[in-house]
Amino acid sequence: MVSCVYKISFEDNDNFYIGTTCNFIRRRKEHTSRGNNDLYTTKLYSFLNDNKIFKMDILFNCDGMTEDERYKLEKEQIELLKPTLNLMNNNKEYKLKKLKEYRSNFYKSQDAKNKQQEYRNNNKDEIKKRNKIYRDNNKDKRSEVSTCNCGSTYQSYQKSRHIKTKKHQNYLKLIP
Repeated sequence: MVSCVYKISFEDNDNFYIGTTCNFIRRRKEHTSRGNNDLYTTKLYSFLNDNKIFKMDILFNCDGMTEDERYKLEKEQIELLKPTLNLMNNNKEYKLKKLKEYRSNFYKSQDAKNKQQEYRNNNKDEIKKRNKIYRDNNKDKRSEVSTCNCGSTYQSYQKSRHIKTKKHQNYLKLIP
């Protein structure tokens, strides 16, 4: 089992693909199988379907690297070599960054705030029902009493409130 960053290329043309895997042999079989199947319609698999003969080379052996390190190396190679068959960067870090950007921009926008407020105004009864059902279903959990190291007791749903109390804060200051 070889963990690596690899390149798929074709003899007939200059198109190629950069990818990463933790099992090179299994990944090669997957590409071959998907290339022979019309269900997969990405640019890479369309090329594999049209050009049955392809070459899959290991660019970097990544044994001992974490998944994130492998994805980072793949991203570097994609930026450096500019493959023609990679649709977009499949890097987890990249996807998470884009998702966070989208969410932060969406929730900062006045439009989102207006939509949220409008939803709450239009669905007051439904929200009340949903909250009541939740409270009824979780009565045992909500009424569970816990004792803190500072000596106070609190219900589990009030833990964050308890942690902010002066008594708890003073207790934390006394701990070395």
